[in-house]
Amino acid sequence: MFLLEKGQNIDIDLAYSQPVTVSSSKDGENVTDRDANTTWTPDADDENPSLTIGLDREYNIENFSVDFEGEA
Repeated sequence: MFLLEKGQNIDIDLAYSQPVTVSSSKDGENVTDRDANTTWTPDADDENPSLTIGLDREYNIENFSVDFEGEA
């Protein structure tokens, strides 16, 4: 659930197809492709893995969900 305007709750994927920056070289675009068969995993030697999704504007997000591999 995302809060766009005060009092307005919507259930959408704000990250879909948005640009992704990752700390390692592996498939960052897989994070926002809505394909349950693709994943992002940092390189094994990445000591500080990070992932940033560039949204198209600023949002006040009160709740969000992340789907981890193996969850369904």
